[in-house]
Amino acid sequence: MRQLAIQKYKDLFSFLISKIEISFFIVYFPILFIVDSITLHVIYFLFVTILFLLTRSTQSIKFNLFDSSLWFFLLFWGVFIFTKSDFDYGWKNYTYVILAPFLIFFLIQNLNLNEKSYLKLFNCILISGAVLSLFSIYVFFVFGFNLRLRYSSLWNHVNMVSGYLLLCFMIGLSFTFYLKNNKYKILHIILSLSCLFGIILTQSRGVWLSLIVAIILMFINKPKKFIVLSVFLVLIFFAFSTIILDRVNSVLLFANDVSSLGRLQAWLATIILLKENYLTGYGFYTFSIYKDYVFDYYFVPVTNSHNTFLNLFFEMGVPASIIYLSFYFRSIYYCIRNMSKRMKKDENIHILLKTILLSILPFIIAFMFEPYFGFYGPINLALWLMIAIAFKINTDIKLTNQI
Repeated sequence: MRQLAIQKYKDLFSFLISKIEISFFIVYFPILFIVDSITLHVIYFLFVTILFLLTRSTQSIKFNLFDSSLWFFLLFWGVFIFTKSDFDYGWKNYTYVILAPFLIFFLIQNLNLNEKSYLKLFNCILISGAVLSLFSIYVFFVFGFNLRLRYSSLWNHVNMVSGYLLLCFMIGLSFTFYLKNNKYKILHIILSLSCLFGIILTQSRGVWLSLIVAIILMFINKPKKFIVLSVFLVLIFFAFSTIILDRVNSVLLFANDVSSLGRLQAWLATIILLKENYLTGYGFYTFSIYKDYVFDYYFVPVTNSHNTFLNLFFEMGVPASIIYLSFYFRSIYYCIRNMSKRMKKDENIHILLKTILLSILPFIIAFMFEPYFGFYGPINLALWLMIAIAFKINTDIKLTNQI
């Protein structure tokens, strides 16, 4: 009787597992980006990965040999870097910078996602960004419309939330202008505008520069739409002229801005330290330990290199960082290559690729100012979602062409 009862429970468990649609957990995951929690996000993806493995046979798991070899190198190399780091910061960085991106990449490559799934996922990203922006606007109102403050919403790091809102804004803008028969165009406009206001309230200069470049890239061949958007942005400029001019002057008068000088010091310190150890790096979140060997005094407190490229080079070494960053640059290449191929064949895929490209390409500028591939906020995972989808679409196009 006992064995029969155990077997019934096993059969029930197997039945429930077989009914689980793993893609649901990926598509709606971006809603959790509202919460800035490393532990929550990592546990979530570990849980989804376990569910996926329980519902799939080993033979059905797909992974490109070249990409898997790069990932396994990064996973093992990350353990080595972890041994050189403080335990608390080490596990946070390893799980958020390497393990979680690997799980995202692995899951998306193996799930049967379609155009509707991608659209839902992007809409979830946009909604989460709008929620963050609305909270910033609420705090802005509570503090009496104080434009001297920078508003980071529910996240801990203001520049990280600014980068995330940039990604959200470009998704909303792409859907507004590119999606045909878009039933939710008004909603997309409202959500995009809220993200734009959130970006302004963060006062992040690097993200503002990235936003300008993104808009130019988006409308370079559409002068009429560019003029309309430019007029709107001019109105925004006059509405927030105080903080915008203040931040612009901090860039133009670089030598007189303490924050800019502190960032320059962080860059120089990183480059000098890399000359001593550029192959294996210094370990996760160790810049605070080594920076005093270069300068006795810093204009502002600095805990990292304030640059995505330099920060990765410093922590993991140049060779491993190049492998890590290769996924980002390859995703841009795949978007550009496949956009031209799919222009006439599949308009929706073309729009998705264009949305990904416009969302992640401008970060090349933002990367110069902050470590966005780090454990400082969910923007890291959001970028990896976009990268993984670009790879997935590229793989699907290859398979379609082989049929």
